[in-house]
Amino acid sequence: MPLQLLAGVFGFLNRDPVLAIGMSTLSATWLTTSVLTLRSAPGGHSPVLGVAVLFLAAAVLLCAVVTAAGKPLVAIVLTFAGSRFALTGVVEYRQLPIARLCDGWLGLAVCVVALYAAAAFALQDVHQRTILPTLSRAGRS
Repeated sequence: MPLQLLAGVFGFLNRDPVLAIGMSTLSATWLTTSVLTLRSAPGGHSPVLGVAVLFLAAAVLLCAVVTAAGKPLVAIVLTFAGSRFALTGVVEYRQLPIARLCDGWLGLAVCVVALYAAAAFALQDVHQRTILPTLSRAGRS
């Protein structure tokens, strides 16, 4: 949580509003999740946390829309993550067993997409050319 908040501060300082808002919102969500989890019974669920996570999903999906034109691969990762947050919010709010199962599988998909993006951008940075497709028009994102 503190590192995401610090990343948000650096985002604001570097005039990168998508990074700043995204990291700051994630940091605030971790704080909210921590407080609500500490106050709830073990194994329980929290409709309040569900609503908070649904708002996070909306913020992440908004960042995906804003990012889509310039950095499509980043937008794809954000779309997967936002969708996962939305499903997590539904799980916390309603406790549907099928939603919990889908939430887990979608979490694995987020990991795969994020790892691909990290590898693609790292290889591109090291080799100064596109090795794995990043879907950007200029080849650099």
